[in-house]
Amino acid sequence: IQQQQEPGDLCTLAKNASEGENYLKYDYQWYKYTSPYNGKLEVELCNPATNLHLYESCSSTTIFPSGTSCTSGGFSYTITTQQGQTLYFYIRNYSTDSVKWNLIVKPDPGIYCLSAQKVDTGFTITSNVDSTYWYKLYREPHLTKIKLNFLTCPSVNFDILTSCSLAPISYTTENCSTFYFFSVDTFYLFKFSNLVTTTQTFK
Repeated sequence: IQQQQEPGDLCTLAKNASEGENYLKYDYQWYKYTSPYNGKLEVELCNPATNLHLYESCSSTTIFPSGTSCTSGGFSYTITTQQGQTLYFYIRNYSTDSVKWNLIVKPDPGIYCLSAQKVDTGFTITSNVDSTYWYKLYREPHLTKIKLNFLTCPSVNFDILTSCSLAPISYTTENCSTFYFFSVDTFYLFKFSNLVTTTQTFK
């Protein structure tokens, strides 16, 4: 009698891991996860009765990610990933109880709206990047108008948003290098595209 393999029994049958909480009910399980971003993954296995083996494919040798001890025992592992990269996790549970583990996704700062880099008024950005970059500016209570200055007339595209899920808001042009908008919300997101050695200052 040949035993039928279940999802998670083999690397080639790896179960899809979810961002956030996952549960291991058996003594071992294979998982896979495809990163939606460039950045880092944190795998929290804060249980002393568990361990993790990480693979780039089902035919590769194990990778040993950097681990940090959890206060309750076990380890939290940090893994650098590229967008679209699939990783395979072999997690072993030496206890008889179900084990919870967490998968935390941390995109690189500024690459995506949800990971916009926080800046303050007076902050100057000098950039030589030819792709999109995001900044987040928290409104100071006394501000009624925010000005965005360029040292020269910029060959740059930018949008101003109050949420990653909302359309850009309007702004006013004073001249070819100075723009401003009225401040009414808690924070603003700036999406710059095609920056070519330009400097912007939030005032």
